[in-house]
Amino acid sequence: MICPKCGKEIEEGKLYCEFCGEEIKIVPDFDPEIENSITQILSDVADEAIEWQSKKNAEAESDTSDTDEDSDEDNRLRKEFLTKNLKAVGIMGAIFIVLILAFGLLWFFLDYRYTNYEYQLDKAGKHVSKGELREAAETYRHIIELKGHDSLATYYLANVNLAMGDEESALLLYKEVVADDSAEIDLRYNSCKSTVDLYVARGNYKALSDFLMAVGDNDITNSFQEYKCSEPDFSYDEGTYEEIIPLKLSSKSGGDIYYTVDGSTPTTESETYSSPIFLESGDHVVSAFTLNSYGVESRIVSKKYHIDADVPLTPEVLTYSGDYTSPTLIEVEVFEGTRVFYTTDGTDPTSSSMEYKGPIHMPLGKSEYRFITYNELGECGEITSRNYNLNIKTNVSIEAAQKAIVDGMIEINKIYDADGRSMEIYGRYLYLYQYVTNIDNAGDFYIIAEIMEDENGVRTRTGALFAVGLYDGKRYRLGLDEKNDYVFFEF
Repeated sequence: MICPKCGKEIEEGKLYCEFCGEEIKIVPDFDPEIENSITQILSDVADEAIEWQSKKNAEAESDTSDTDEDSDEDNRLRKEFLTKNLKAVGIMGAIFIVLILAFGLLWFFLDYRYTNYEYQLDKAGKHVSKGELREAAETYRHIIELKGHDSLATYYLANVNLAMGDEESALLLYKEVVADDSAEIDLRYNSCKSTVDLYVARGNYKALSDFLMAVGDNDITNSFQEYKCSEPDFSYDEGTYEEIIPLKLSSKSGGDIYYTVDGSTPTTESETYSSPIFLESGDHVVSAFTLNSYGVESRIVSKKYHIDADVPLTPEVLTYSGDYTSPTLIEVEVFEGTRVFYTTDGTDPTSSSMEYKGPIHMPLGKSEYRFITYNELGECGEITSRNYNLNIKTNVSIEAAQKAIVDGMIEINKIYDADGRSMEIYGRYLYLYQYVTNIDNAGDFYIIAEIMEDENGVRTRTGALFAVGLYDGKRYRLGLDEKNDYVFFEF
């Protein structure tokens, strides 16, 4: 059998040419003997018809006396002619039916293969394995046309197009599979990964981010979060508020957030978000965008806020002036968006004074505290003053408490004299009173701090603290547990 495309000899019964891959359409040949038989039968029928017609004409010219004999002869000849003709027609009809059936079966076989999904998919795979990419692509397109839509064939076609260097067509086909919710999850994931790889190879991270953001957050894109660039989320919706709000910005994809609060367009030269933005009384337009690690910028998001809040600028000191006979904490309420500063020497505080960070231990004896509040605009209110007199009747003086700690340090060889000199450092250790306090379930204590003083007189806290009982003079080393509560240790 000869291949109609390449002309090479191939084995009988082969459906494809093993040399060029051409599909072989098999058409059964006529049997020469049958063909000769048909020709002979038709020739005999024609000869007999001519002979019969000649006899009939001759008999018509003969004597009328022979009419009866001629009539009998005519009937005999007519029967012989009809019998032979019927046999010939029967043979020809049978042959025709056989040919029709043969052609029908062949057509059914060829059409079945042409429209069978598994056969065509296998055929395309064989083309790919042989490196016949164009034939494979044509077969995959044929499969898609047959089914109207097929994600598997589309994915394979994308792979073939990519192998042939047609990246744009491959991208479109991969995206088509990713967008197909009816496709298997693994097929969609592989298509998504191929799309990501193509964009990364091109360095087109902006298009990659747009693609992933369009797909959304799901099992398909979760592995590629690093390439996304989500626009900033605002912790407060835009609108009117009757209090200062701490606006927080965040991005699901991570990255740096740049923002402005005056309505101007933010750039990478704008403020970088790192902590809540306190919006005070007035009108604000906050605009922000995200910049991911690949240099991709998100869409700019802007929100408008109107804040109508009266910020109290006068400090509210919760511990009132007066006489006290037990350890007491001085507490101040600090309003959101403000900072409180204070002095202890009777001078007026400023923003350069000590900042209130938490409760203050009231010192022994008389003291005067002055407090002032500043908002984020640098505006300050009136000064609030408090006068205290803490008078505790103790059995142990401050000096005795300090000496008790010094003696303890000498006993454990931390220092070798009352001046605090030590073999460990150039300088000395000082043990100085800090404040009195009540420690839950333990009583009232002097708190003594260890301070290192170098040869130049510079003092540095070591962080070590000690406690001496106000009434019994017992001394302890202090530590803090996981709850930040005091823990006592014996010397």
